[in-house]
Amino acid sequence: MGERTSQGVRRKIPAIIASIGMLLSGALLTVPFSAVPANADTQFIEQQTSSGQTRSRNNWKNEYSPEGGGNWAYTVDSAIEHRSDGGYDRIEWTDDKLVVEQYNSSFVFMNAKTISASTYTPTDATEVLWGGYFNGSNYRFVVTGQSNPNESDSVAVVRVTKYSKSWQYLGNVEYSGINTYIPFDGGSLRMTEANGELWIRTCHEMYNIKGVHHQANMTFRIRESDLAKLGQATAIQNYQQSAMGYVSHSFNQYIVAAGGKIYGADHGDANPRQITIKDITPTANDDAWRSDGQILPVMTFKGTDGDNFTGATFDGFESASNGKSLIAAGTIADQDKSFPASGSEVETGARNVWVSVVPTDGSTVTTKTLTSNAFDGNQTATDPVLVKISERRFLIMWSSYDKTDEQKQTHGNISYAFMDTAGNLTSKIYTMKGVLSDCKPIVVGNTVVWYSTGTAKNTGWTTTYHNKEAGEAIEDSKNSAPVFYTINTSTGQSSSHDSTVAYRMYFLANGGSPSKVVETKAGAKATAPTSPTRTNYTFSGWSTNEHSYVAYDFNTPVKSDTILYAYWTPQEHTIYFDANGGTTYETSRSVPYSWTTYNFPDATRPGYTFAGWYTAPTGGTKIGSTYTMGSSDVTFYAHWQANSYTVTFDANGGSTSVTSKTVTEGQPYGELPTPTRVGYTFAGWWEQAWQENHCKYHDGKKITSSTPYEIPQDSTLVADWNISTYTVSFDSVGGSSVPSQTVEYGSKVSRPKDPVRAGYAFQGWYTARSGGSKYDFGKPVTGGLTLYARWRANVYTLSFDANGGSVSPGSKSVTYGGAYGQLPTPSRKGYTFQGWYTAKNGGSKISANTVTTGNATVYAHWTANSYKVTFNANGGSVQTTSKTVTQDQPYGTLPTPARAGHYLLAAGIRRSSGGLRVTASTVFTAGAAQTLFAHWDTISFAVLFDSAGGSSVASQTVEYGSKAASPKDPVRAGYAFQGWYTARSGGSKYDFGKPVTGGLTLYARWKANVYTLSFDANGGSVSPGSKSVAYGGAYGQLPTPSRKGYTFQGWYTAKSGGSRVTAGTVMGDRDVKVYARWVSASTPVKPTTPSKPTTPVKPTTPSKPAVSTVVMFRLYNRFTGEHFYTSSLVERDSLVKVGWRSEGTGWVAPVSGKPVYRLYNPYVAGGDHHYTMSTKERDALVKAGWRAEGIGWYSGGSVRVLREYNPYARTGTHNYTTDPKEDTALVKAGWRAEGTGWYAVKAK
Repeated sequence: MGERTSQGVRRKIPAIIASIGMLLSGALLTVPFSAVPANADTQFIEQQTSSGQTRSRNNWKNEYSPEGGGNWAYTVDSAIEHRSDGGYDRIEWTDDKLVVEQYNSSFVFMNAKTISASTYTPTDATEVLWGGYFNGSNYRFVVTGQSNPNESDSVAVVRVTKYSKSWQYLGNVEYSGINTYIPFDGGSLRMTEANGELWIRTCHEMYNIKGVHHQANMTFRIRESDLAKLGQATAIQNYQQSAMGYVSHSFNQYIVAAGGKIYGADHGDANPRQITIKDITPTANDDAWRSDGQILPVMTFKGTDGDNFTGATFDGFESASNGKSLIAAGTIADQDKSFPASGSEVETGARNVWVSVVPTDGSTVTTKTLTSNAFDGNQTATDPVLVKISERRFLIMWSSYDKTDEQKQTHGNISYAFMDTAGNLTSKIYTMKGVLSDCKPIVVGNTVVWYSTGTAKNTGWTTTYHNKEAGEAIEDSKNSAPVFYTINTSTGQSSSHDSTVAYRMYFLANGGSPSKVVETKAGAKATAPTSPTRTNYTFSGWSTNEHSYVAYDFNTPVKSDTILYAYWTPQEHTIYFDANGGTTYETSRSVPYSWTTYNFPDATRPGYTFAGWYTAPTGGTKIGSTYTMGSSDVTFYAHWQANSYTVTFDANGGSTSVTSKTVTEGQPYGELPTPTRVGYTFAGWWEQAWQENHCKYHDGKKITSSTPYEIPQDSTLVADWNISTYTVSFDSVGGSSVPSQTVEYGSKVSRPKDPVRAGYAFQGWYTARSGGSKYDFGKPVTGGLTLYARWRANVYTLSFDANGGSVSPGSKSVTYGGAYGQLPTPSRKGYTFQGWYTAKNGGSKISANTVTTGNATVYAHWTANSYKVTFNANGGSVQTTSKTVTQDQPYGTLPTPARAGHYLLAAGIRRSSGGLRVTASTVFTAGAAQTLFAHWDTISFAVLFDSAGGSSVASQTVEYGSKAASPKDPVRAGYAFQGWYTARSGGSKYDFGKPVTGGLTLYARWKANVYTLSFDANGGSVSPGSKSVAYGGAYGQLPTPSRKGYTFQGWYTAKSGGSRVTAGTVMGDRDVKVYARWVSASTPVKPTTPSKPTTPVKPTTPSKPAVSTVVMFRLYNRFTGEHFYTSSLVERDSLVKVGWRSEGTGWVAPVSGKPVYRLYNPYVAGGDHHYTMSTKERDALVKAGWRAEGIGWYSGGSVRVLREYNPYARTGTHNYTTDPKEDTALVKAGWRAEGTGWYAVKAK
C-alpha cells in the first residue's frame, strides 16, 4: 500500500517565529517567519492542510491473472466520485487508513482527510482487514474485518459501518464467527442496494475442514435505515441447493440489482467449476432470499475441481436493457491447450478478452471474444474493465502487452472500444497510454473517468514488478500520486491528467480577517481572494512586505509557497462639538483613527459659565488638552456652571406667606408658595414679559416648580385665579361607567342616563354605597360629591336540553349571581349520562355550584354504550359470528356469508325477516344486543333459445331451482318444429319440468315438410297423377304423359306460358301443379342448325379446401368484471340485451381441433366462466363445484391466445387475449401472466 504523508487540520500561525523551520501541513515554508506581523497570533488561517496527495499503488489490485501474481481477485481499495461543484473525491484504503482526498475539476489536489479508524475498527481488533466501500443513495458504507485464528464464534470477523454523505458516523453492525477464519480472503467484495436494503457479496477462508481452510463466497443482506440483519449465507451448501449460490474456491464475486431482482455472480473452480450467476431475489415466501432462484451458467472450465486454476478471469459484471440481460467480461486462455495441465502450468498461455451476454429469462448465453492472441504467442491481454454508459451502451477496456516485457504492467498500453447490449463492438478498438487500476471508472456526462497510482506518468513507471504471491512487499518507491484518465464517450478521445500539487499562498490579514490559504498549481498565476476586512481601516492591497506597501504582482507565475500581507489605511472619524445649549465657533473636526488632536474651541451661553468639554451631556469624563481618535465618531459636550437670581412673588389680589426666593439659571424654580383669595381658586404663577436693551426676550409663561429658570437676571412671578368649581362623581357599583360632572358652586347636578349592569335592575342614585339617602338632583352643589348606584338582582331561566335523551323538569328559575343548585338527571336509550355542559359538543361542564349569569341552556353529554351484534347466516354460513358495535355509530365491516345457489341480497345484511338492510355505514340505534339475518336472493340464469333458422324466441331469466317456461314454438318456412334440444345436433330433448341450475342454451330441432307435386296431362293422360316431394328437395324423376296426335314437350308451371320444370327443380313450401306442354304431331318441326361443338374445357386442379372457421365474440360484464366468449350470435345478442357490453371479435377459431372446455362457477355473485384445454384443470374445477358446460370451441392455428390471472378479483378472475399489448398492460396493473391458453387461426 502507499504511504500517507499528511492530514487536514486547522492551524494557527504563531506570533513570532525566528526561523524558517516551521513545517505547516507537512510542507516546509520557504519564507522567513520573522516577516509575520506582530499581531499574527490573533489570525487564524483556515485550511485542510496537506503537503500533497496520498502516495500509493492501486494499479496492481486488478491484476487478476498469473501475470498479476495469482489466480484470484482482490478487494477493491480505491474509488472515485464526482462532486456537485465539478470536482472529484478520491476514496482509498492505503497504509491501513481510509483516506478521502478532494481534487478540483482540473484534477488539481485541494485537500485531504482521514476517516477515524475508531469508527470502522471491529470490536477488539488489533488489525483491520479491508473489505470494501459503497456509496449508496442515502448513506455511505464501509466493510472491514479481522482474522479469527482460533475459529471463535464470538470474534467480530465482519463489520459494516454506516456514514452520512458528509462522513458522519451513523452506526455499525457486526457478524461474529460466521464460519470465517479470514474474511475477504481469496476473492473480492462488492455491494449493491435495492428497496432500502444493502446487499454484500464477498468471500472468506472458512473454518478448518480436515486440516484445510477452504475458500468460498458469502453474502449478507442488511436494512439500511436501522442496520437490521435480514439474512446471511456463510455455511457450506451444495450450489444447486444453496439459496445464495454457494461456490467453493470462489475467486471473484459480484452482485447487481437489475430489473427488480438481485443477481449474485462468482468465478469458482469447484462446486461448480464455472462462472455462474444466480437470481437471489427474495420473494414474498422467502425470509432472507430466494430459495429456488434461477441459475444462469456463463462459462464452464475444463480441468479438475479444486485445482485452483481455471485459465480464465472474471473481471466485469453489469446489467443491461433494464434488467433483461446481464453482461460479464474477463479473459481466458485456450481451454483445450491449457488442460489437462494442472496448477500454475494452466496459466502459461496468452489470454484473450471475452464478453458474455446472459439473458435473465434463461435463454441462450452469447459469448464473444474481442481479441485474437495466439496461445503460444507473446502478446496477451489482461485486466479488462467493463463500464456501463447507459442501459444499451458500454465501454470495455483492457491492458495489452508483450509477455516478455519484464516490467509487465509498466507497458502503459490500454485498448478500449464501445459495445452494445449484444456484445457487438460499435466502434473501432482504440489504444491509449495509461494504466488500469482497481478504481472503477465513473461516467460524468459524456466522459469516463478513473485514476491510477503507482506510476509517475501516464506512460508507465520504470520499476520491475514484484510478485505478490511470493510475499514481497510493495516498496514505497513504487508509490505515486494519482494520474487521472478520461475517455470521451462521444468521440472516443482519451486523455491523462497529472494531479499536480499546488503551491500555498498565505494571505495574512495583518490585523484584519479572515486570513486564507489558497493553493495554486505550479506555474499558474495566483488569484487574489476576497479582500479581508479590518475595523477602522480600508484594505489597500496585498504587500510582500509587512511594514511598507510593496504590491504583489498577481500576473507573476507562482514558483513557491508565498506569504502576503494585507496593507491597511486608517479610516477618518469626526469629533462633533455640542455646545449643549450654548454656542461655539467650531462644530466638528475630522481626525484619522489613532491620531492625537488638541486646541479645542471655547463655548458661550447666557446665564452660564463655561466649565469645559465632556464625553456626555451630563456627567461623563472631562476632555483634556489632547485626544487620541478611537474607532468611531465621537461627540464632545460643553458643560456649564449656572448663575443664581432672585424671584419675587406678586399675589395679584390675594395673599402669600412667601414673597421671594433664590433660583439658579437652567434649574427648576423648585417649591412655589400657594396664595389664597376668597371666592377664587389659585390657577398658578405666571412669569412677566421680559426685555433687555429694548429687545423683548419673551412674552411670559406659566411657571411650575419644574419649570427651568431661563432669564439671566432677577424676575417677578404673578398669581393667576379661577372661580371655584366642584366635581360630582358617579360610582356605578359594577354597572356601566357614568362620567363625572364639574359644577360651579351653587349650581345643580344634571341627572345622568341610568347605568346598566348585567343581571341587575337600576334602583336610583344614593349618597352612600349602602344605606344613605336617595339623592335629590334639585339641590344646589356646595362641595365635591360622590353618588352611588343602587341595584336589584334579576331572576333567570336555566333550560335543560337532553341532547337526544329526555329530562324532567325541562327548566328551573335561578337568581343572577346565585348557584344553579340541584340539577335533574336525563335518560337516553343506549347511552350513559356524563353530565351537563354549556354546549351540545365540547363546552364546559357545569354543576350545582355553577354561578348564574343570565338565561342559559345546558346540554346533556352522553357516552355511547357498546353492544354485541350476532350474525345469523339464515341458511348459509359465515366465518365471523358476532362483533361489538357502539350506539349511533356505523356497524363497520360486516362479514360476507355464503350459500349455495344464492347470493347475498343487495350485497347487504338485514336485521330480521322483513327488516331494514344493514351495511357497513348503517348507524346502530338498537340500544341493546342485536341479531342480524342474512337475506338471500336466488341466483338467476339466462336461458337462451337458438331457433336454428326459425323465428326468434326471447331468452328467459330463471332463478336457481325454478323451471324455464316452454316458449311459443318458433316457425320456419318449409319445416315442422320438433321441439327444443340441448345441442344443435345430437343432445337430448329438453324437459321443461326440470329445475334450472345454470346458464342454458336450447336449440330448435326441425323436420322438413312434404308437399304434393300434381301432374295435369293437359288433354293427355299421365300416371302417376302426383308424387310427394320434401321441402327443399329436387322433384326427381318426372312421368311422361301421352296424347294422341301430339308430341310431349315437357312439364310447365302453367297451361300456357309459365316456366319449364325438370327433375332438378327444388320443391318450395307449398303444393305445386305442373302442366304438360304439347305440340301437334302433324306440324313439322324445322330442324335447328347443329351448333359447332365447343372445345372441351380442361378441368382445373381442385383447390385445397379452406379451413372452416368460426368467429369468437367477446363480451364484458361491467358489474362483475368478467369477460365472456361465445361463437353464438343468439347468446351474444341475448347477453347484450341484459346489460353485457359487446367488445367485437376476440379471435377466429377453427371448427375442429383440440377442444377448449367451458366451465361455470355459480357460487360467486353474478357467476364466473373459465376456459381451459387441460382436462386435469377442468376436472379439478368440477370437483371444487364448477359446472362443466362442454366444449366451447377448438384450438388450432398459429396465433397465441394469452391467458392472465387477477389474484385480487372474485369474479372475472381470468382474461384471454391475442393482443400482447393488452397482456403487458394487465401484467403491469398487477395481473399474473399464465402463458398461452390455446391457439387461434387469426387474431380478429
